[in-house]
Amino acid sequence: MPLRSSPSLVDVAYEAVIEAILDKRLEPGERVTIDQVAKDLQTSITPVREALTRVAADGLLMQVRNRGFVVSPLLTPTTYHQLFTVRRLLEVQAAADANPKPQELVGLERLVKRMAALKPSADYAMFRHFNQLDHSFHQTVIKLGRNPYVEDAWGGLHFHLQMCRLYAGRGVIDHDEAVREHSSILEALRSGGGDHAARAVQAHVDGAERRLVHLLPEGGIGRARL
Repeated sequence: MPLRSSPSLVDVAYEAVIEAILDKRLEPGERVTIDQVAKDLQTSITPVREALTRVAADGLLMQVRNRGFVVSPLLTPTTYHQLFTVRRLLEVQAAADANPKPQELVGLERLVKRMAALKPSADYAMFRHFNQLDHSFHQTVIKLGRNPYVEDAWGGLHFHLQMCRLYAGRGVIDHDEAVREHSSILEALRSGGGDHAARAVQAHVDGAERRLVHLLPEGGIGRARL
C-alpha cells in the first residue's frame, strides 16, 4: 500500500521494518535492501536508508560487508541470560539510588494502569504496545537513579526490542505477572525507594527471566517480504 503524506517518511519506514522483524516476516539472517524496502513501501530510497540505519542502531539489523543490511540473529540461551544479567545490574542500581518526585510516581502509575488495561493476545499491535509501555516504565525507573552512565548503558542494551522479538505468535505470556510486579515496584518507590525498591526490581527481573526463557526459538529460518 503506498505511503500517504506523513510528517516523517523516515518514521513510517522505520516502523514498517521494525514491525516486519518483530512479527517475523523478516527472519534472522535475511538480507534487507534499501531498494526492495523502498519498492515495497512505494517511497524513495532516501528515507528508507535513514530508517534502516536507525533499525541497525537499535540492534535489529547488522551491516555486513558485501551484503548490506541483514536481520540480526535472535537471542540464544547464553546471550539471553547475559542480557538479563546486565539489565539486572543496571536496574537494581538505579532503583537503589532512586529518589522519585511526585510527578514521576504519577507517570509510573499511569503506565501501570495502561498496561493493566490491555487484553493479552498474539496480535502484533497488542504486544508491541505492551512492549512500548513496559520500556517506558523501566526507562523511567532507570532515570530515577540520576546517573547518566547507567542510563546510556541501559539504553544501549535495546532490551525491550530484543524481548519483543520473542512474543511473535505467542503474545505477552506474562501480562498479569508483569503488571503485578510493576505495581510492587511502584509501591516500593512510593515508600522511599532504596533497598525496598531494589529488591522489588530484582524480583521482577528474576521472574521475567524465568518466564520468558520458554519463548526462545528452537530454530528454523524462513523468508518473507514487508
